[in-house]
Amino acid sequence: MTDNLNQAMIVWGTIVVVVFPCVTIALEEVVTRLQRQASPLASPVIQVRNFIMPLVALLIVAIEILSLPVVHPVAKTLASLLGLASIVVLLNFLGVVCVDNAPQYSWQIRIPNLLFQCARLFVILSVSGYVASTVWNVDLGKVAQALGVGSLVIALALQDTLSNLVSGFLLIFEAPFKVGDYLRIGDVEGEVIELNWRAVRVMTGNKDVVIIPNGVLAKGSIYNYTLLNSVHGQSVVLRFSYEDAPNRVRSVLLDVALDTEGVEHDPAPSVRTISYDDFQFLRAEVLRS
Repeated sequence: MTDNLNQAMIVWGTIVVVVFPCVTIALEEVVTRLQRQASPLASPVIQVRNFIMPLVALLIVAIEILSLPVVHPVAKTLASLLGLASIVVLLNFLGVVCVDNAPQYSWQIRIPNLLFQCARLFVILSVSGYVASTVWNVDLGKVAQALGVGSLVIALALQDTLSNLVSGFLLIFEAPFKVGDYLRIGDVEGEVIELNWRAVRVMTGNKDVVIIPNGVLAKGSIYNYTLLNSVHGQSVVLRFSYEDAPNRVRSVLLDVALDTEGVEHDPAPSVRTISYDDFQFLRAEVLRS
């Protein structure tokens, strides 16, 4: 029995003294190469080298070499710190791989900010629950029961917030628009710059940012001008004096429209006379795409 114990201690001691330094050196080489490439993956790898590796080594020394029981306060503390470090590394890695804007690397995944926040919450709850149940022997079943009773009270108090959250999920799965689309929602018209769990942020033509709760979006009509085609038509009505010949008015307006930035030449804009009003005014409509 003693021989087996000594042999196990020798094996674990060899792992700590030989294997861990070799792995650390290998990680250092990986970090150096990633930093030369200006890769964002360098950050989580550095955290693995600086946090995960030392804590795993200390935990092996405490339990396998010093023969401390897993219920010893030192072992529990090291295991808890390892769980906390794992959360930090996983969240950092998740933030590098998942982006809510245009990916800079082929291995990056573009997901809505709402799903990204849910993934972060899942990581935190999963690792925390595992540490609480295995290290500190917390009965998660009783915790879930207590949370179930409290959740009813919270749900009643946060009806509007939960409505926005559910509406946000429905908007993501249905995908009626995405960041960068040009929308009209009620009296608000502009470009979508952010979609999160609570609201959508729209930048208007005046560079104002309007925050629209997801619950409001779910109850109203959404006009998406760029979902199927980035070309969008818009009309402008102008008034001219009777002294201006209609053909001359149409020619001038067409030239101005074609010289305006953002107006497509194909299909080309059109100008038409729509009425002769009182007080000697001619009304002309410019249709641009």
